[in-house]
Amino acid sequence: MKRRNAFTLIELMIVVVIVAILAASAYPIYRAVVSRAYEAEILSSMSVFRTAQRMYRAEAGNYGTQANLEDRDFLGSSDFTDMKYVSYGDFSFSAQAADTYTIQWDGDIDGYKYDKVTMDQTGYIARIE
Repeated sequence: MKRRNAFTLIELMIVVVIVAILAASAYPIYRAVVSRAYEAEILSSMSVFRTAQRMYRAEAGNYGTQANLEDRDFLGSSDFTDMKYVSYGDFSFSAQAADTYTIQWDGDIDGYKYDKVTMDQTGYIARIE
């Protein structure tokens, strides 16, 4: 009797099905990890604004506008050069009163779950779908 040196078609199809099932189950996990990476970069960039506000408040006694922070070189687009997914232009900033402000990210990242992310002076973060 001859010895068999090859795989049968059935064995190959079973391997292909197993690999397909593993790939299909890994994709949602991959998307979740990528979304968390986007969120980490957005929140990291918001902390740049928050630090600038704290430095401005230490000098001026109140929170400043985006123009105030730029004039004193506490904040600028150069702070975002190492960011891959967000840019300085994705953020809007408002100081409603001397002791409150809101930072809002309104960028567009394909595959990211949220349309807007906001942070106030207390550090409260709101994610809006």
